[in-house]
Amino acid sequence: MATACISRQIQLASGTYSWGHVMLNQEGHQERSIYLTAANYNWKECIDPRSGYYTLTGSLQVIVDSDPLPAAHLEPLDIDIRGMSDSDQNWTWGSYINPKF
Repeated sequence: MATACISRQIQLASGTYSWGHVMLNQEGHQERSIYLTAANYNWKECIDPRSGYYTLTGSLQVIVDSDPLPAAHLEPLDIDIRGMSDSDQNWTWGSYINPKF
């Protein structure tokens, strides 16, 4: 399987946010607190199948004059599916960003 990514542009106000990614149906979760300035961002999340597990990665890029510039990255989150009896089921995965203000 190939890496799959989703991306969207969002507008955020200045402030501190909780940002993390999660895969439901599995105990995998990683979150960090991040301060962002008011701007338009490109928010991207990818899932990369490995041998017996998946790696989730996320990034935010500030969009300046139509050019995306790196702003922040989430540390990769490895989701281990080895030993699970129902590994062919549907999974919900992704990231979230929640304001703390």
